[in-house]
Amino acid sequence: MKVLITGATGFVGSHLCDKLSEQGHEVYALVRNEQKALNLELPGKYITGNLDEESISSWVKKLPSDLDCVIHTAGVVSAKHSLTFAKTNQLATQDLINELSKRFEKLHFLLISSQAAAGPSQSPIDEAHECNPVSAYGHSKLAAEQALKELAPESWNSTIIRPPMVIGPRDSAVLDVFKMVKSRFVTGPGLGFRSKRYSVVNVFDLVDAIILCAKQQSPKNEVYYVTSVDEVTFEELINTISSTLGVKKVFFMSIPIWILRIVAGALYTLPIHLPLTRDKINELEAHAWLCKSEKIKALGHIPQHDLRSTIEMTAKDYQGRNWL
Repeated sequence: MKVLITGATGFVGSHLCDKLSEQGHEVYALVRNEQKALNLELPGKYITGNLDEESISSWVKKLPSDLDCVIHTAGVVSAKHSLTFAKTNQLATQDLINELSKRFEKLHFLLISSQAAAGPSQSPIDEAHECNPVSAYGHSKLAAEQALKELAPESWNSTIIRPPMVIGPRDSAVLDVFKMVKSRFVTGPGLGFRSKRYSVVNVFDLVDAIILCAKQQSPKNEVYYVTSVDEVTFEELINTISSTLGVKKVFFMSIPIWILRIVAGALYTLPIHLPLTRDKINELEAHAWLCKSEKIKALGHIPQHDLRSTIEMTAKDYQGRNWL
């Protein structure tokens, strides 16, 4: 296959470039910063550009006329302003589809969405569950899904993948959790934060699932969840990290949601962006984010990693990069 990866220097995108290249596919990597791609030793042909409408119309012309597939991983997961989510996750996806449709009559477009598009759930949900996002981020990802369904030409194939919490090498998002464990002092939102429950996917299992979907012949607006671990509590996650790092005792401290909202409001006034935002608190407040992946398993996907192996490989990667 000839495949375009957007967000190629990102966490999931870079692993996709690696695996697709290993399998002999022809990879076109959309990168904003070519030096960052070189530092990552990212394989493939670099397409320099971004997802601004004017930039898209320029770099799309550089793609081969017989491109088979686009895997759209680019987006933002944290922002101070809700408009940033709408612009980057929703409107940029619309612009990308519109520009690609001018050039490609046939194409398989895979959108890497998020479980946030569906919203939290106390029990594992499947793809038929009604979506009820609780954050601006989730709403923007759901809007991007809708854009694909409405704007993609009839001659295209389309697939939507909603990962839950993704953990693995190169991931900067979960790094803060590892750092808290290493400090032996773990904070969390609300009194019951230790029992909050999550579905988790190892980045390598996610990449395998995405490539499996890319090889399907005629999907039309198919939606898939992908998990490696269907359910784990936050305390189980912390205990696995602590045993991996050799930390014998961890102290937990809950922070009331109302205090977090005050802090996030204060941080909002600063001229820099920090991960704790009012929008993120809407997600942190939920007691469970659970999904199940029977549908993609029916295609032949078999997860290869459990929680322990996922945490161990992630810790090893962090230590090798001197992040931890």
